[in-house]
Amino acid sequence: MTAYLDALNAHDCDTAEALTAAGARDQATSWCEDVARLTDIDVGDHHVEPPEHSGRSTLDEVANVPVTFDLRWRLLHDDGSMDEGATTWGYLLVRDAGDSPWRIVDQGMG
Repeated sequence: MTAYLDALNAHDCDTAEALTAAGARDQATSWCEDVARLTDIDVGDHHVEPPEHSGRSTLDEVANVPVTFDLRWRLLHDDGSMDEGATTWGYLLVRDAGDSPWRIVDQGMG
C-alpha cells in the first residue's frame, strides 16, 4: 500500500497502475491525475476476508487494508466523491497464490 500511495504523491501513474489489477487500472490513473498530495498517511493492519464477500474466486486471497490520510485535490480535479482533508479509506487487495504479488482491485471503501 505504501508504494501505491507514494506513487500517487509522486504522480507516477505507471507505478500506481502496475500495483493495481488489470480491471481496476482506470481508478489508479484517475487518482494519480487528480490528487495533488496525500499527507499524514497511516496504513493500518490488513484484514483477511473471504473471497466470496467481494465476488472473487474461492482460490483468491483477499485482504482489506485500512488507510488514513489528509487529501488535497489538484485544482479543478475534485470530482466531488471525497472531501479534502482527513480521510479514512480502505483498499481491497487480491492475489491468486501465496507467492503472487498483491494487487489493488478496489479502492473505494470509506
